[in-house]
Amino acid sequence: MNKVKISGIYTRPYESTNEKFYRLDFTVTVSRNETKNDYIDCCLWNKKDMLYGINEGDEVLVEGKLRKDVWKDKFGNWVTKTYVVVETIELLNDKEIGTNEDSYEQVNFETNASTTKDDLPF
Repeated sequence: MNKVKISGIYTRPYESTNEKFYRLDFTVTVSRNETKNDYIDCCLWNKKDMLYGINEGDEVLVEGKLRKDVWKDKFGNWVTKTYVVVETIELLNDKEIGTNEDSYEQVNFETNASTTKDDLPF
């Protein structure tokens, strides 16, 4: 089974599109310890609607599959790149929704469902 789950800060988005596909490469910054961070490369294919409401600097949870590509560069050197092919991405940080009141929005981008503070039973 190939399954990866990473939570961290959504950073460095880079969009690449043409008439056949949509691709977004981005990085999830994960704190290794108090002074060091790890930068996990991620790739999202043909699912632009999953990014609704997510901005650079937001805390996210990414689920997907780990992939490793190997190729020769133009100088004949072997190059490897390991990254996460994103299946779902979820916004984790609290955000205000239109008012100054405390509110919480959790969006599940797999089902496009959302929950507000008023919907919670407690």
